[in-house]
Amino acid sequence: MTDTVAPTSTDTATSTPERNLQIYGPHPSGRGPAGADLPDTFFKPSGQELKAALDAQTKARMALENTPLKTQAIRDAEEKEKMNRNPKARIRVKLPDGYSLQAEFASSEPTSELFEYIRSLLRTPDRSFSLLLPPRTKLAADKVTLFKNNLAPSASLMLTWNDKTGDAKAPVLADAYVSKAIMPPSSPNYDIANEAPKPKERKEKGKAEDKKDKKLPKWLQKGLLRK
Repeated sequence: MTDTVAPTSTDTATSTPERNLQIYGPHPSGRGPAGADLPDTFFKPSGQELKAALDAQTKARMALENTPLKTQAIRDAEEKEKMNRNPKARIRVKLPDGYSLQAEFASSEPTSELFEYIRSLLRTPDRSFSLLLPPRTKLAADKVTLFKNNLAPSASLMLTWNDKTGDAKAPVLADAYVSKAIMPPSSPNYDIANEAPKPKERKEKGKAEDKKDKKLPKWLQKGLLRK
C-alpha cells in the first residue's frame, strides 16, 4: 500500500497559482490580429487619443498640485487599499497568428511573472517577444507589480516578436494549447444581393410614392405641411 503524504505549508505556498487560462481561436473571416506584424503606423495614436492622453496628464498634474503632501507611509497605505479592492488582474493577450489567450494573476504579482507564464505557453519559448499596452507602451519584465503597471483589474495586450524573421503567420502557442482553443462561430451567409432592392425597383417605388402624394388635394397637402 502506498502512503499518502499530506502537503506541507511550504508545498502549499509554492504551489502553482490558478490562472483560469482560456484560449480563443481566430475569426473564420480572417479579421483580427492575424497576419504579419503590424506596421508602425498602426500604433500611431489618433487626434482624439492624443487629446484624451493630454487631458489625463493635465488632470493628474492638477491633482498633484492641489493635493497636500503625503508621507511615503500614507501613499503606501493608499496603494495597498486600492490593490485590495482589485486583487486580481484579468489579462488578455492577442497573438500574431490571430489567436488570443486570457489568464488571471494576482494584482500584486510582478510583471515578470506575466512574461514567464506567456513564455511557458509558446511553441518557441526561446524566441524574444514584447508585450504592448495600447497604443504602444512596451512593458518591462521587471519586479513592478501588475497593479502599478495599470493592468488590474483587466487589460488587453498585444504580443509582438522582437525579431522579424520567420513566418509571421506561424502558430504561436504550443499544440497542447491550440487544441484547447475556443473557436468563434462562423458568420451567417446572408444573400445581400437578393435582399436589397435593385436600383430600378427603388426608382419605380419612388415614382409610385410621388403619384400618391400628387393625388392628395392641395388644401390637404397645405394642412399637412403646416403640421
